[in-house]
Amino acid sequence: MVRLIREGRQPGISLVLATVIIGSLIVLWQKEKTIEFKDEMYGISFSISDGYEKVTREDKQPSQANKKLVAHFVRTDPSALITVRYETGLRKVRSFTGRSSIEHFMTDISQFFPVKYDGYQFGTLEKHEVEGQEFVEHIFSYKDKDDTVKVRLLIYPYLDDAGYYLMIQSKEADFDKVAKDLSVLRDSVKLIGSKK
Repeated sequence: MVRLIREGRQPGISLVLATVIIGSLIVLWQKEKTIEFKDEMYGISFSISDGYEKVTREDKQPSQANKKLVAHFVRTDPSALITVRYETGLRKVRSFTGRSSIEHFMTDISQFFPVKYDGYQFGTLEKHEVEGQEFVEHIFSYKDKDDTVKVRLLIYPYLDDAGYYLMIQSKEADFDKVAKDLSVLRDSVKLIGSKK
């Protein structure tokens, strides 16, 4: 009789142990894989989802000497583009207007984005703070040829004179599938400033 009770318990313990092991493996398997990016010249590092590939692209804004292209990352399924830029020279603008960096970015978005982007549609504009680092988040859409492109933009001030721009864009129909990819960057970004 004692022997049957022991044998009856053993499969129950094994089943619980097997369930825990399988559950742990599923969590590890589902955890999003990331790759690390670091640019010492512009003083930024972050993680990016594994589905993106760094590509070399011509800077479409070469006339803006104070805003530099740091990197482009592309994914194909669903299609999305992540762009990282670095801007300097904000101290002069801020001293002239008397605004904080965050106020400067929010005002700049409100005044110039409707003019800069064809068919601009405002979504949200919010100020956030994570671990003492303030940043602006703006979601908007614009027309690009025959498609509507939706954008999630994060702008981080750095000291008094610089800002980092992290932007993901995709066709509006795919936006909900890719917008979270910028959160991987947001949650891992480290800013140390440009060496230029």
